[in-house]
Formats: sequence, structure tokens, C-alpha cells
Amino acid sequence: MGEINLGSARIVTMRELSANAAAVVRDINKDGRPALVTKHGRFVAVLTPIAGVRVEAIAIEKMMDSLPQPDDLDDEMRESSADGADVARQLGLTWKQDD
Repeated sequence: MGEINLGSARIVTMRELSANAAAVVRDINKDGRPALVTKHGRFVAVLTPIAGVRVEAIAIEKMMDSLPQPDDLDDEMRESSADGADVARQLGLTWKQDD
């Protein structure tokens, strides 16, 4: 996914985020700039845009990475194991594996 560039980040207070969450998230994704969230003057979170990022594919890849590898499975488990495309299909997601 790459690094988050905070050089162009805006600062949003927790109060503003609480009162206008939908607008803040919309603006973050619209202009591609992350937001640093503050609470009582201290930074507590970063909200970063994900528009254009293949979030589903990344999530499935991470999920697949956490599963046992085929060499670690016994014959019965190997026959019933699913690959990333199967998992995506079951979740109703589109998944294109990176080459």
C-alpha cells in the first residue's frame, strides 16, 4: 500500500471528526490527503485515503498469508483448503492476484 505522506495532511480535532465524520472521510478520499486526528491537542490517529486501493485484495492476501501453507497440511486438510480466489468468491469480492 505504500507509505503515508503526512506532509500534506490536514489536522482534524476529535470534536470535528465526531460531529462531521462523513464529511471528513469524504474530503480525505476526494483530495487524497490524510488527516491527523487530535484529542486535547495530542495526535491520536491518522485517517488515510484508500480510494483507488484494492483493499479487498490486500485483506484477502493478508488472510491467506496467515493460513497454514500446503506443505504444513495433512492430506485431508489439503483437499479441503481454499485458495485466494475461492475465499474472494465466497465473500462476494473481486480478487486479482498480483503476479
